[in-house]
Amino acid sequence: MVDGKYYRNGAGYDGVYNDVSGGDGSTIGVSLTLGEHQTAKELEIIVVEKQKWLLGENHPDTLLSMGNLASSYSDLGEHQKAKRLQAIVVEKRKQLLGNTHPGTLHSMGNLASSYSDLGEHEKAKELMNLVVEKQKQLLGENHPGTLLSIGNLASSYSDLGEHQKAKELQAIVVEKRKQVLGENHPDTLLSMGNLARLYSTLGEHTRLDGR
Repeated sequence: MVDGKYYRNGAGYDGVYNDVSGGDGSTIGVSLTLGEHQTAKELEIIVVEKQKWLLGENHPDTLLSMGNLASSYSDLGEHQKAKRLQAIVVEKRKQLLGNTHPGTLHSMGNLASSYSDLGEHEKAKELMNLVVEKQKQLLGENHPGTLLSIGNLASSYSDLGEHQKAKELQAIVVEKRKQVLGENHPDTLLSMGNLARLYSTLGEHTRLDGR
C-alpha cells in the first residue's frame, strides 16, 4: 500500500502521491475491486490500531499507515473520514517533521485531494498552491513531485471554472514532463490528455459566448 494513493484523471487530480517509489512523484496505477478496497480498509484499521499501541500515535510508521487508511476510505467513497484522517496526519507531520518536509507536503497534497472529493474546491486550490510553492523551493520546478502538484493545482482551478489558468498550468506540466520523463511516459500522456480536455472546454465556452 502507498500513503495517499489518490488517482483521478480528467477533471480530477493529475496523479498520486506515493512513498513506494522513493517519493519522486511518479504515478502508480493500481486497480482493485470494491471488495479488495474493503478488505484493505479492514486490514489497515487493524494495522493503525496496533501501531498506535506499539509505536505511539506520532511514530512515522503509524502516520504512514493512517495515510494509507485515509486512501482506502477515499477509494470507498468515505471522503469525510478520509479528510479527517488526512488532516490529523498533516498536523502531526508538521509537528514532527516541519512544514516544509517532503512527507508533510505529501500529506497536504492528499488532504487537498480530499477537499476536492468533497466539493471544497477553494480549500483544495489554496492548499495545493501552498504545496506547489514549497515544493518549488525544496525540490525545484522540474522535479516530478512538483510537476504532479502543479497538475493537481490545475485540476483545482478547473473545478472552480478557472479553465484558462488551468490550461496555462497544465501546458507547463506537459512541456516539463516531456523534458524530464519523455514524450511516451504515462505521466506525460496523462497530462497531455488533461490539457486536451481543457482546450476542448475552452473551445465550447468560446462558441457559447459567441452565440
